[in-house]
Amino acid sequence: MGTLTEGPRGAISRLRAIGETLWAISDRGLWRQSGGAWTRVSEESFVDVVGHLGGVVAATADTVYAIGCDLNSKSAIQ
Repeated sequence: MGTLTEGPRGAISRLRAIGETLWAISDRGLWRQSGGAWTRVSEESFVDVVGHLGGVVAATADTVYAIGCDLNSKSAIQ
């Protein structure tokens, strides 16, 4: 078995591979794993994440966001 790295905390409700990146939704936010490292993208409660038109789209219970490449930008889709 390989080495485990620090990653999502809490109960994981959704796990998706989008391109070369692994995305996880836990009860403590939205996470991504790329290049062997996990990063928390947001502490909000997300319900789904998908690849769409070459980008990543994530949804909370009431808002759909386009996730930016720099991970510090997410914008609500109108």
